[in-house]
Amino acid sequence: MFTPLKKTALHDLLNKPILFDANIFMVGIAERTSDKNCSFENMKQLYIKPLFESFTDIYIHEEVYKELDEKSREFVEPYKGKNVTIVSEKNLYGSDPKYTTIFNNISKHELVNYERGRSKDRGEVYSLVYAACFNINYFCSKEIMVDNVARELDDLKDIDIITFDVIIL
Repeated sequence: MFTPLKKTALHDLLNKPILFDANIFMVGIAERTSDKNCSFENMKQLYIKPLFESFTDIYIHEEVYKELDEKSREFVEPYKGKNVTIVSEKNLYGSDPKYTTIFNNISKHELVNYERGRSKDRGEVYSLVYAACFNINYFCSKEIMVDNVARELDDLKDIDIITFDVIIL
């Protein structure tokens, strides 16, 4: 798998704009109630808080933000307006040809097959479109499908997908 850290050292990424996907909050979610090591509090101390305190220019698409549970949204809240910006589509779909084309290219990719209004892969699609249209070159996700789509679509050639394991390891 391609990793952008071969081109850019992790410490150099800390001050660059980066989009975070919802799944960074979901590590161990299946065991949250049965294993205290996977509790949100433990995950927050282990890696979530260090991520939010290390990166200086974090973007979270509003569609991703909607996917977060209450504890995750409460965690993000104090960072908003400091080093976290919640971004949105701003009615660009259908009115901005570039945005609409990129959105359609991503959503129609065979690994995605996203239909507007459905929830499956919604955050990833909107985040990738936003990154492509607003020149954010880094997207952090643990979803391997995102990495594959980004490598296959010309619209995403300038976006490096930083898989979550690279960030925390």
